[in-house]
Amino acid sequence: MSRLIREIRRDLIVSAFVLIASVGSIGFAVQSCASAPTSVVTPQGQAAFKADQFVTALGVLQDSAIAANATTPPLISTADTRLIVQFCVGSAQTAKAAVTGWQAGVIQGLTSLQSNLSAAAQTKYGPYLTLLKTILAGIS
Repeated sequence: MSRLIREIRRDLIVSAFVLIASVGSIGFAVQSCASAPTSVVTPQGQAAFKADQFVTALGVLQDSAIAANATTPPLISTADTRLIVQFCVGSAQTAKAAVTGWQAGVIQGLTSLQSNLSAAAQTKYGPYLTLLKTILAGIS
């Protein structure tokens, strides 16, 4: 019984750490997306800056999913990790390929990701995915 309690406690601690690190990093990315530095003056430069900040946030999501899957036992399944990584890679490629107008495609992909994740992964990553939607809404 005490072994089971230790394992549950360890899983909760690791889950909390992964979630706190992810949300904290995304919070920083949201702040960064608010406005480009004053040295970026053109609309194209500002759009590229915001896209880059979004890609950085995607990297945090991808890294946290890989880290959660690498724990023993895994905190999220390999299938869920694969879905998250595929979404992050595809979204990053989309954002980098088109300086403007890429947000709608990424939002569609994000909605698809949310519906395809397992219930456990939706619980762990739901707030993070909602935060990504918030970031996307702030990018024009």
